[in-house]
Amino acid sequence: MRVNMPRYPEERKVAVLSKLPPPTNRTVVSVSSEEGISEGTLYNWLELCRNRGMLVPGHRRTGDDWSPDAKLAVVIETAPVSEIELPTYCREKGLHVERVQKQHKHSQERIKQLLALHGSDQDNENS
Repeated sequence: MRVNMPRYPEERKVAVLSKLPPPTNRTVVSVSSEEGISEGTLYNWLELCRNRGMLVPGHRRTGDDWSPDAKLAVVIETAPVSEIELPTYCREKGLHVERVQKQHKHSQERIKQLLALHGSDQDNENS
């Protein structure tokens, strides 16, 4: 006999998962108890988020193995953040300043490469 597992709307999942990252840093155990959702279900949701390349608490990723989408999201989100504000932003998101700076540098280098490539394509078209 199969037990029917409850289905949760995406909005509820997002609301529940938002209680885990900084600045609250709630544990899966406390959120599970408060929300009446099993710890296993919460861990499954977190794993699904990780597999989609999202940055979630406890991801243990070094930054080198982030998905391209996650890297781009971090670069875009932190682009307007000053060097003075970056450590605070990183603490709130559970990120490391050095990793974010590395992603910025890599993105800038890649953009320069693409611009140089595009510029040489235009030079060839004008010849």
